[in-house]
Order: sequence, then C-alpha cells, then structure tokens
Amino acid sequence: MRGGYPCFAVGQSQVIHATKSNVGSNVALDDPERIGRYFYAFRNEAHLYRQEGIRGRAYCFAKRCRDVLRIIRYGKPKLSRLGVLIRGIRAGFFFRPDVERIEKQNLVLSEE
Repeated sequence: MRGGYPCFAVGQSQVIHATKSNVGSNVALDDPERIGRYFYAFRNEAHLYRQEGIRGRAYCFAKRCRDVLRIIRYGKPKLSRLGVLIRGIRAGFFFRPDVERIEKQNLVLSEE
C-alpha cells in the first residue's frame, strides 16, 4: 500500500512503447519533434515528488538541475527544451488529478 492506496501488479501484462527503443529517455538528446511529450513527464514527477515531502522535493529539484545542465551542454534547440521543462514543473505545482477509487466490494482478485 502506498499513500493509502492499494497497489496491484499484473505479471502477464504487455506494454507497447511508441518509441524507437525501450531505453531511458533524455530531454537533452531526444528528437526535437518529441520534446513536447516531456511536459507531462515533468508535470507528473513534480506532482508526485511534491507529495513525498521535503526529501521528495529535494530529489526532484536535483533531477531537474541535472536536466538543465544536460540541456545547456548537449541540447539543440536549447530554449524549447528548457521551456518544456519549466512549463512542466510549473504545471506540476498546481496539478491535482482526480483519483479514481475502487470500492472494496467491487474488487475482484483472480489468479489467471
């Protein structure tokens, strides 16, 4: 249980990644046409780490500093990459998604 929510793992699930390769991503090196997708990654991480308290916020801050340094050193075009990062973080401060809760009486466990 994390944050008061039950967690589930589905071992037989399959995920299809719409990327060239299924390896880590890097905003500084990714194709320019894909930069907009990072907005959601930065927004969601800012939201999640904000909930973890001061340690989570410090960790998120360190990760974003690393991203800024990578963009300054390797990224082209730099301004669009930095802009997506800043807009994503700013949006994460105000992001309050609705949480869909499963009622316990409707919860079905199976061992397929």
